[in-house]
Amino acid sequence: SFRHGYLLARRARDYMLERHSDPPTITELCTCLKTSERTLHYAFSETFGISPKRFLKARRLFAVHQTLKSAAPVELVSDIAMRLGFWDLGYFARDYQAMFGELPSATLRRQ
Repeated sequence: SFRHGYLLARRARDYMLERHSDPPTITELCTCLKTSERTLHYAFSETFGISPKRFLKARRLFAVHQTLKSAAPVELVSDIAMRLGFWDLGYFARDYQAMFGELPSATLRRQ
């Protein structure tokens, strides 16, 4: 039912937001909520208009952005990105620039 999907999506979102410093994987989220990835995807997309994977990725990008804004200039963008779960640095830089309008290195230098 729609109500069940809505409640599932809200619980998933709340769990992801609570874990902002240590974002869960989709598998972990499904295990915690006792649901399948397909059911979660459908409920989350219907409720919020975005898939749970895209939501998690946006949250991680935002976490990198916040960290870069307060990081010491000697810190490496790659270390911060990998610490927050981005392993392919080329895709990371592309997605970061698409979301924030600048490269991660520019955010780090600008503070």
